[in-house]
Amino acid sequence: MIARLSEQKLANTAVKFRLGSLSSRYQAMQRRWEETLRRMDSGRYERHRFQAALHEHAAPAPDPAASESADTLFRHYRDARLACGQSTKGLCSEDLTQRMEAERRRLRERFGADSEFQFRVAIEEGRAKLKARRVTP
Repeated sequence: MIARLSEQKLANTAVKFRLGSLSSRYQAMQRRWEETLRRMDSGRYERHRFQAALHEHAAPAPDPAASESADTLFRHYRDARLACGQSTKGLCSEDLTQRMEAERRRLRERFGADSEFQFRVAIEEGRAKLKARRVTP
């Protein structure tokens, strides 16, 4: 549309100025978008690098189909805390199981008594955390 308008002869200087401003803004945005696409293709786009860094530091999510035992989950949680430099002093499997049950009760109040939840270990902001996910039957 800008190319079509710039081919027309305009007698009004105000309209010429406005079209010139719009045309120049359009070209600047077009150059910016082309540069963004080049960065994406070369892997230098900041937003993609940020997302990749987040995924790189996240603990691998367990397979949802495989239900982990409390002991396995505890080992993953302990290993994640050690990897993040957090203390594991006083950390035991029974406390973790009690915390998960308390969280299950709280989530069942929110989502319904028949809801089932699966827990996984995640690393967010440099800290190991347990994350619950509702499992659909």
